[in-house]
Amino acid sequence: TNVVLGAQDSGVTIRGAGTGKTILDRGNVVSSSRVFDLSGADDVTIEGMTLRGAYHAILASSGWDSDRITIRDVEIVSNAHIGLEVQASNEGWRIEANRVHANGSYGIQVSEGPALIVGNEVFDNASTGIVATENTTGAASRANPAMASAQIGAAETARHACTAS
Repeated sequence: TNVVLGAQDSGVTIRGAGTGKTILDRGNVVSSSRVFDLSGADDVTIEGMTLRGAYHAILASSGWDSDRITIRDVEIVSNAHIGLEVQASNEGWRIEANRVHANGSYGIQVSEGPALIVGNEVFDNASTGIVATENTTGAASRANPAMASAQIGAAETARHACTAS
């Protein structure tokens, strides 16, 4: 079962004991399986855990409107599709100090801004490591080491800043 964070969960912090210590393994990679669905919750922090074995580890789908979400110190590994995906209508995300690797497509995809993607270690994903697409006006991606993803480490469009080191 997906962990669904709705409006009633706004303001919650979900804190594990650390990556490799708190492991949430979905054990199901069908397209409807996620570890976390952000569906209307605002001001949520998810930190200090490993998320694996889903289609997406974290998904905020178009129209779900989950704003000001922080994903920090999370290992996102071995998911069948995109590790962490933020679609349209989900704004103000902070994705920082995570280790995102071995996912079946992109490591991180953000399609809505503003967003800050900073200090993440992103590598060995089947496709691009970090993607910020056309709706991400105001997104910034900084100091994200990109190592050995199949294509490029970071993709950018004209309306946001993207630097990889």
